[in-house]
This record gives sequence, C-alpha cells and structure tokens, in this order.
Amino acid sequence: MKKLLLAVVGMFLTLAMAACGGGSSGSSAGSSTSSCAGGSSSTSGSAAVTALTVTDTTVGTGAALAAGNTATLTVTGYLYNAGSTNNEGAVFQPTYSQTGAAIGVGNFITGFDQGLLVGAGTANALKVGGTRIITIPAALAYGACAPPASAIPPNSALVFVVTLVSIP
Repeated sequence: MKKLLLAVVGMFLTLAMAACGGGSSGSSAGSSTSSCAGGSSSTSGSAAVTALTVTDTTVGTGAALAAGNTATLTVTGYLYNAGSTNNEGAVFQPTYSQTGAAIGVGNFITGFDQGLLVGAGTANALKVGGTRIITIPAALAYGACAPPASAIPPNSALVFVVTLVSIP
C-alpha cells in the first residue's frame, strides 16, 4: 500500500512539473517561458506591475544580506491588488518562518531572490532586523504557470512582506 501511495504521489508531481515546464534543464523558477496555457489574471491590476520594486519599511541595524547567505526570514505572501494598502491583496501564503535556504541561488522565484538582494553590497542592503515589501511582476514570479493547488492565479503579480530575522 505504501509503495502504491508513493507511486501515485510521484506520478502526480511529475505531471504537475511537466504541465508547467518544471524540471527541464535550463529553466528556472520565475521564467516567463513555459508551456503552461495560463489564462488572464484577476482584475487586481497585476498587468500594470512590469518591474520589481522594493520598499524598506524598517531599516535593520544588523548584518547585511548577500548572495549565498543562508538566512532566517519571516515571510507573508499576498496577491497584488492596486486598490489596497501596500498593494496587499488576498493572502496566499500566511506568515511563516523560512530558515536555512541559501538566498540568490535559485531556491526561490526569481523576483523574490532579486528583491531580497537589491542593494546587496551597498548601504541599501537588507539588514538583520529590517522589513522589506517586495512587489514582483508576474514575469519574475510564476508567469502563466500558476503553482498546482495554489491560490495564485496565472499571470499574477505578487507582494511579499519579508523580515530578515538572522543570518546564521
């Protein structure tokens, strides 16, 4: 029974990745080229978001984040909504703590990595204790290929509120 369950789960994951162009060499998360037949996004104004933007709401005073660092982050993900405060629409990722993943090496969608590293190596780098709002256009998020079983529609811009808790 356990082997059957593992086989079914494996088949599902393989089909889900194939449907979105995942798992092929040379592709990266957030790539705008995929085989997904995504529809249009909601009327949230996502199409108006054409560039990555970051806003630091709290400037940290600790160590600065750099590519390759592993970090502990507190993250909340929202669908972009032009008519709301900080463009934060419906929550698709409730607040959670992300620990141990290397930043800037492809572990996250392209726009998330880029948003964390804006200013890296400068006085504008995200520092421990800092909070940043990252607004990501669909082309740097999931594009037409919404993640399976997700509340993220195709072609959606995303907003993340991220606090850098620590750099171990």
